[in-house]
Amino acid sequence: FPIGIDVEGAPVVADFADPNTCHALVAGSTGSGKSEWLKAMVASMLLRSSPEHVRIALIDPKILTFAGVEGSPYLWRPVATTLAEALAILRDAVKEMDSRYQTLAREAFVNLGERIKAGRTDLPFLVLIFDEFADLILAGREDKKEFEALVARIAGKGRAAGIHLVLATQRPDRAVVTGLIKSNLPLKVCLKVANAVNAQIVLDEPGSCATPVGNPVSAPATPARRAEDSWVAATSSATGIPARALQAYGDATLAEAADDPGCHLGWTILAGIGAIESGHGTHGGAVLGADGRPSVPIVGPALDGGPGRAAIHSTARSVAWHGDPVWDHAVGPMQFIPSTWERWGADGDGDGVADPQDIDDAALAAARYLCAGTKNLATAEGWWAAVLSYNHDDAYAQRVFARADAYASAARG
Repeated sequence: FPIGIDVEGAPVVADFADPNTCHALVAGSTGSGKSEWLKAMVASMLLRSSPEHVRIALIDPKILTFAGVEGSPYLWRPVATTLAEALAILRDAVKEMDSRYQTLAREAFVNLGERIKAGRTDLPFLVLIFDEFADLILAGREDKKEFEALVARIAGKGRAAGIHLVLATQRPDRAVVTGLIKSNLPLKVCLKVANAVNAQIVLDEPGSCATPVGNPVSAPATPARRAEDSWVAATSSATGIPARALQAYGDATLAEAADDPGCHLGWTILAGIGAIESGHGTHGGAVLGADGRPSVPIVGPALDGGPGRAAIHSTARSVAWHGDPVWDHAVGPMQFIPSTWERWGADGDGDGVADPQDIDDAALAAARYLCAGTKNLATAEGWWAAVLSYNHDDAYAQRVFARADAYASAARG
């Protein structure tokens, strides 16, 4: 289906079968054309497919966007206009997804596409389209939890079963586009929004504002999320962590707690990773300045496939970070691989630049990366899953744990 045009005017097309575009988040303020975009997407799909091949479920709280489609053979369920009807469609979709998985397993197919190619066309693709999902997020706590849980389940398993989500909203603030929603919808479409902060929330960059090459800029931590100076001084003295690094870990922890309280990220995990990766920004004799940047750029060894290292070729974008035209290198105090930074880079100190060498930015990016998905770091399972997602090596995780545990014990006195 078409999603827009590129800077040269050529059409940009997405495919629900692609894991990078299998579910979509669409944002646009009133009058931006969001509803028309949704209508065009639906028209494009239905024009090229029969009801036996594609079915849709429409959630239309405004009642007007999809008026006149009642009775269409393409509808999987009647158009939903209320919170209860929307949740019922999601519950039915989860049941349908689980049933399809049983069918695929029984018939030895990897996904619905393969099954259709084999001539079994009794199960159509299913696309769930929400013209506005803010009401579901801003409803009661239990409704919000159920909505997020259902979306996460469908987003995690729906592609293979041929079930896809398109969630649209006219108010893309952090109260609506939560971390759980955002992390589970890989395709982001941002039409005109009210301000750069809204664009940052959706795209991880402020719309058309200029950013350094390879650096998406995320919403900065607010001053209200700053770790107290007295805590920094006392904890630095107790643990031996440089105060400037500890400030960054504390600020990032508070920012992530505000954005994703269900993650339960603790500052000790950031400190443990920072210690292992760069000695809290002191690798190679570097010293962190007041601005959070090391006196000497921190660049890891070449990722050339040597012992214990992946083989990752550099790109024109990543060379700007480390200067090696052949092999990539992890960079900065938290040692981000450039491709990972492109997705998760953050502006932790609010200076308008996302810089992996800046420990404020790197700590906030690490916090968001660790909390991605539905992990609860207050549980042992969630904590280990988070560290292993950062570096999938058991020995590494044990080292991070040992440092984090030692820092926690020292801070408690």
